[in-house]
Amino acid sequence: MHFSSLPRDIRADAPLWGEIRDLLPGSLATVRVSMLDDLGQSWTSEASYRADWDGAVRLASSSPADAGWSGLDAYGPYWSMTPEPAEGVPFLPFFDSTTVSLAPVTTDVAVRVDAEVVASTQFERIFLRGVTVEEWRDEVIANVFVPHQRRASGCALVIGGSGGGFSWSNQVAALLAASGKLAASVAYFDWEGVYGLPTALEEIPLEFFLHALDRLKSLSGDSDDLAVVGFSKGAEAALIVASARADVKDVVAIAPTAYVWESARMTRFPARSSWSRRGDPIPFMIFDADEAFYESFDKSLLRLFHERAIEQHSLDDAHIPIERISGRISLVSSSGDGVWPSTPMCEAIVRRAAEAGRGRQVGHLCLKGAGHYLFIPGAPVPRDDGTPSAYARGNREWWGLLRSMLGISGRANRQVTA
Repeated sequence: MHFSSLPRDIRADAPLWGEIRDLLPGSLATVRVSMLDDLGQSWTSEASYRADWDGAVRLASSSPADAGWSGLDAYGPYWSMTPEPAEGVPFLPFFDSTTVSLAPVTTDVAVRVDAEVVASTQFERIFLRGVTVEEWRDEVIANVFVPHQRRASGCALVIGGSGGGFSWSNQVAALLAASGKLAASVAYFDWEGVYGLPTALEEIPLEFFLHALDRLKSLSGDSDDLAVVGFSKGAEAALIVASARADVKDVVAIAPTAYVWESARMTRFPARSSWSRRGDPIPFMIFDADEAFYESFDKSLLRLFHERAIEQHSLDDAHIPIERISGRISLVSSSGDGVWPSTPMCEAIVRRAAEAGRGRQVGHLCLKGAGHYLFIPGAPVPRDDGTPSAYARGNREWWGLLRSMLGISGRANRQVTA
């Protein structure tokens, strides 16, 4: 058994397409894939395959005999990984902040036959192939990812959620740029106050995002192709920003809301808006969390609080003014969202747009069984809402939609035969 022609690096959103050769036909081979994140957490998966008649296992076209997934799935060895937290380091989900440095993710592959390791190799999954990074650290805190070859027109501003800092947005913007799209991630608050940012998601000035758009648009040189991409609270911001800017051609909102919600903070009172404009708080909904929540921060309670608020306190002026958005709106929700009811809220957005005569510009992709924490395909999936296989499928679907809406053709680079 041997490896041959394995690349030194592949893009972080690329599947595992390799082949394992020179096995005995019909023999059982166990493939262990492992990697380390920024915190030193080890992530591993194992899958067993029966060798084909020619003594090969083709990871993209062979169904595992025993694995954390079923059927053909070239991303399976990645998304099914589970963590082994480093000593003294609290566990964090893979997407939250553990790859925010964008350092190459060293990945090891070992093959066992009859409990003996018969081959092993190593490669790196990278975020910054063919990309230069510019840091803005003034009135706008952003990382700008400039592709060496522009293969898609315009630019995209990427806004992360309540994780704060550059988590989620950094990885997404970097991979968009690696596909040829000029993109920038913005940090608008940070729980630890890095870069002098607010330490709570509370009355963040909308002008921060508008200034970032102006600078990115100037850098792009393409005034007719401006996109905003947001996740969770960042999707809330993206929709509000698009409603205030007629030059936004596309807004892609991942796990979004139909309403402006109260701030994300560490104490119960006072409830304030998450956003402001011209110094005034934007009208908002209170999600009715109780004192026990602020003592435990049990995220499993969040959907209940949001649903109760929508039933009891739905305020017209807290609706995000979708009817003011002039560009296309792409909504992505998950039926198993445990943070807030993203699917019913997306349906409310679609209805509101239709009532305003703008129904044709709105699309809604509902990911059946997936949870709130959508991320790039191939990342280890969360286990606290949704189901793992639905998460994995959903990550591929929303990522493909995003690339299509932003004019990015082709797919993530394929890994060559191993």
